[in-house]
Amino acid sequence: MANEEQLSVLKKGVEHWNKWRAQNSTTKVDLSGAVLSGINLSGVDFRDARLTRVDFREGNLQRAHLSLANLSRATLIGTSLNRAILKETRLTHRIA
Repeated sequence: MANEEQLSVLKKGVEHWNKWRAQNSTTKVDLSGAVLSGINLSGVDFRDARLTRVDFREGNLQRAHLSLANLSRATLIGTSLNRAILKETRLTHRIA
């Protein structure tokens, strides 16, 4: 379940989010299950974030910093990841 406070910060825009992240660098980000479809998140800092089951459908994650993020079961259909940093990003989907 997404942290509602963090989701509220993100909804103020990427610039506001990245500033908040810089000021709260030790805070664990959990946006799991959030619906962020169709949103321009170009350049967003999602390093080491929990983004499981997030719906990014038809969104823009160009130049997003996703290193060490967990995108397991995230929906990325139609999402632009041009120049996104994906170093050690988890993109798995396990079926039990």
